[in-house]
Amino acid sequence: MDHVAFGDVDDVSRRQQQRAQLQNQNALSIDEEASISSASYNSEYPVEGSANHDESSQTGRPSKQSWRYVLFAAYTSLGAIYGDLGTSPLYVLSSMSYASDVPSEKEIFGAVSLVFYLFTIIVIFKYVLIVLFYGPYEGEGGQVAIYAKIAKSLNVESGHLAPSRSAISNSLYHDQNGENSKSLWHKIMYCEGWNGFQRIKNHPLVLKMIPKVILVCCFLGCSFVVSDGLLTPTTSVLSAIAGIKVAQPSFDKVLLVSEIVFVLLFIAQKFGSFKLSFVFAPIVFLWLLGLFMCGVYNISHNPRILKAFSPYYAIQYLKEGNFDVLSSAMLCITGTEAMFADVGHFGRLPIQLALTFFVYPVLMTCYFGQASFLLSHPSSISNIFYTSLPGGTNGAVFWIMFVLATLATIIASQALILGVFSIFSQLITLGFFPSCSVIHVSSSHSGKVFIPVLNWLLMIGVICTAAGFKSSNNITAAYGLGISIDFILTSALLIICMIYSFNWGPLVPLLYLAVFIPLETLMVVANLKKIEHGAWFPLIMAFISFSFLYFWKWAGSKLMDRELSATIKVHDFYKEFKDKTSFEVQPNGENDENNENNENGFFNNSIADQFESNTNTKDDIIEEGTGVMGKVPVDGTLIEDIEGNNRMNKVYSKSSYDLVSCYLGSKNLVKLKSRYGSLDLQRHEGIALLYSDSNYFSNDSNSLPQIYARLVSCFQSIPSIFVFVVTKIISEPYVSPSERIIIEPISIRGHYRCCVCFGFMERIMFDPKLTKMILKAISGYSEVCSIIENIDNVVSLPVLHIVEKKTIRCAKLETSDSWKDKCLRVPWKVRQFLINYVYSSIYSVVENRLKVIAIDNDDDDCNKKLYVGEVFRI
Repeated sequence: MDHVAFGDVDDVSRRQQQRAQLQNQNALSIDEEASISSASYNSEYPVEGSANHDESSQTGRPSKQSWRYVLFAAYTSLGAIYGDLGTSPLYVLSSMSYASDVPSEKEIFGAVSLVFYLFTIIVIFKYVLIVLFYGPYEGEGGQVAIYAKIAKSLNVESGHLAPSRSAISNSLYHDQNGENSKSLWHKIMYCEGWNGFQRIKNHPLVLKMIPKVILVCCFLGCSFVVSDGLLTPTTSVLSAIAGIKVAQPSFDKVLLVSEIVFVLLFIAQKFGSFKLSFVFAPIVFLWLLGLFMCGVYNISHNPRILKAFSPYYAIQYLKEGNFDVLSSAMLCITGTEAMFADVGHFGRLPIQLALTFFVYPVLMTCYFGQASFLLSHPSSISNIFYTSLPGGTNGAVFWIMFVLATLATIIASQALILGVFSIFSQLITLGFFPSCSVIHVSSSHSGKVFIPVLNWLLMIGVICTAAGFKSSNNITAAYGLGISIDFILTSALLIICMIYSFNWGPLVPLLYLAVFIPLETLMVVANLKKIEHGAWFPLIMAFISFSFLYFWKWAGSKLMDRELSATIKVHDFYKEFKDKTSFEVQPNGENDENNENNENGFFNNSIADQFESNTNTKDDIIEEGTGVMGKVPVDGTLIEDIEGNNRMNKVYSKSSYDLVSCYLGSKNLVKLKSRYGSLDLQRHEGIALLYSDSNYFSNDSNSLPQIYARLVSCFQSIPSIFVFVVTKIISEPYVSPSERIIIEPISIRGHYRCCVCFGFMERIMFDPKLTKMILKAISGYSEVCSIIENIDNVVSLPVLHIVEKKTIRCAKLETSDSWKDKCLRVPWKVRQFLINYVYSSIYSVVENRLKVIAIDNDDDDCNKKLYVGEVFRI
């Protein structure tokens, strides 16, 4: 089922308040509730921490990150995030631009100085100190997280992303600093008194353009991450396996062995990021420790290399080699964007600590150690890493580091793979990508996910990429352009986020723009020269990925608009009934006939005032045994119990949107127009559960899905109780049985809308026990007494599961014989192919509802399930 909003269902406090209410509605007994354990909804994949569901597992993340947890997470992150950054010393200095085959001392100082400052500025200053602080959204990282944060601030509806309830003015300034802060820093920071900037920022044209800009930046950023996800594993594994030729020059099975390693690597992804990082972390730790020791050893023999800390050498190196040297120097920061995308797997603080206090000093020590060795042996530049190892190429240190380097380069691809999983899980949540199965492999951290379909597609892409390039040297020429474009896209999104999400003034965004944008632009320009040498590949892959994302978003928006236009209002469908004011719901069949005015001052209307029908009932007479039902506020909230233990009279106030009170009893027949003429609507004893994925119905109690109108119009007969069921995935790993069901009546008598909550670790499955929970919850409403003779009979009534199935087709083109209309036929044919054969086919697979409803007896499957199809033309 789709993850749809249902009033304020995300509010944990509200669900806790309704727990007592649900238990008073003749809910399941303790034994029955215990039998419906969370394990019955669990995933088939290995789960970290699924055995103990303590307090930390109820929130999706640890309730309090102790230093023990943070340090352990920082350690395990070594095996998943820093493989790409950590293996850069294998090739960075040897790939730098030099005037000759033997670099001069000045070039050596300039090269290592440029590597140091480029790494420090981009990785430490930009990502660790800025992006990781202000970029993540709800624990997730990557460009999608920044986009979601901006979209929420601008109230942009993005697929399944619910609009923000707060205006742009509800910013970080108001949340953290208060509206009355008048310090000079706050005036500068939050642009207090800068009316010109506020006018430009809130100009209608600017506000109209910003959503499009951030969407394009988001899709482009994700697309280049995908292209890097193909290149990084390929170049890492190929270079690692090719290292065998150092010891065995006759080895010629590099590609074959690499393809086998690819298959094993992607098969291992199903075990989850925690298990993989826990296994890989000791290897990467030993690798980085070896780099540090080798660096210290080489620096101690020639410490004058420390003069390269002066930026003078980096500036001189750039002057002599032009900015083209950035294309090779930036190889030291590959994997940084993947690190930001992997925030959901490990958290922000562990990544910041591990990178700042361990990875960064280790890598800089290694780079300076290699440069120190080059000062004495400049002719060793072609294979500087192995020749700079203590003991030479035949010593014990060489073979230890050779084995660690081979394993570390294979592990280097892990960061990109996990980053792709994190990014696309967010895209699925926003409705920008097909709703593939997302497996949460950790009950303590909701960001640790595994997407099987994406994993296999990525594996096929990597295998084909390796077969096409054949060697790591060919891939290295294509490397860098996509990464540099990712840097500038992240900066653009972050600047917009500073302005609209944090409501900062122009000072900080302009300062950020002046420091990082020119440097990242130069890196992009420097890498453009690689296009003819292979950089065309990431551009083509990014274009394909961007086109698919944009097409899916466009088609999803068209479908959503079509569903909105097809949504039916209650008073439009049952036109025989009038809009009236508020009235009472009497719980447990108790009618307070003597109390004409309720405590809120609203007058109770008679049933005769609330409906019109084709019967002989007089306006001032109430049929015996009938009841009146309640009206639901527009915001979808329930009025809580006045007394904690007993359900009291619930009075729903009249809102600005009048709801219709329709009494559809067996004695009060309603005329409906159908293909067979005008017929009476019949009611029969039974219960129908309609599984609808309509976002609009779940948020508006005065609307009905079109599928309901088609059923009623075609059959002119509905069960006495009709329940619209929607699902909601919440940010907790498991949901207790007492909090799983949230149900309330709508404005048609005998009709309810029900939200079934599932934790992110649970499998969505409507089995007989869950169906029984829904029926028990229904029996707590007083109006059931007038529909069914005995409340206890609700569970024993026949239940029909109605499943909505959609068929998506392209809208027909109405053209004439004019040449302009004939020109439209070609793009319409393309649109028809994409919608009918691409979007519709994928949608029908990922939105499959056939396996979410379980019946006790498979032989009764046809009798208890009804699949109703509907064609939507977009």
